[in-house]
Amino acid sequence: MLKRTPNADDLIAPIQQGEVVAYPTEGVFGLGCDANDRAACERIIELKRRRPEQGMIVLIAEWSQLSGWMQPLDSQQQQRLAQRANDFVTWLVPVNENAPKVLCGQHQTLAVRRPVWSPLWTFCRALGRPLVSTSANPHGQSAALNAAEVAGYFGQNSALHSVWDYPCGGYGRPSSIFSLSDGRQWR
Repeated sequence: MLKRTPNADDLIAPIQQGEVVAYPTEGVFGLGCDANDRAACERIIELKRRRPEQGMIVLIAEWSQLSGWMQPLDSQQQQRLAQRANDFVTWLVPVNENAPKVLCGQHQTLAVRRPVWSPLWTFCRALGRPLVSTSANPHGQSAALNAAEVAGYFGQNSALHSVWDYPCGGYGRPSSIFSLSDGRQWR
């Protein structure tokens, strides 16, 4: 049975123990796990019925959390990040050979977002490591906008441990996606 919690701190231990959880983001609910835990990432792919080559978004509290996976950023890339630091944006970041393939899929980039919504950023900071963030829905379905919709999609599936029962941040949609290399918008 899916556990609901009103407190984000209740998700930290399950994530550290390799569990998959659901939580509100700025726009929609996300499915997440420790981005370093390959087995948990694969459970998310299975839960969503998603193709592994698509890759997944990762949330971070600080860019330094990805230092072992990212290629060094040039001044133009650093400027793009600085200019949009307070925007609801996911960046396609060039990665090195250490970046987990389960996160990148078939791409030479990793989709990364530093949350701009305070409750989610605080949660990511408390977790202290990159967090997978893919929309909480089976592939091809509408993204869940609340904990009840998450339960409707995944409530009977034991692969989802718990959900943070808290409203989303008000954007009502997934983030925009931009290439960090050239600034081009993808979505």
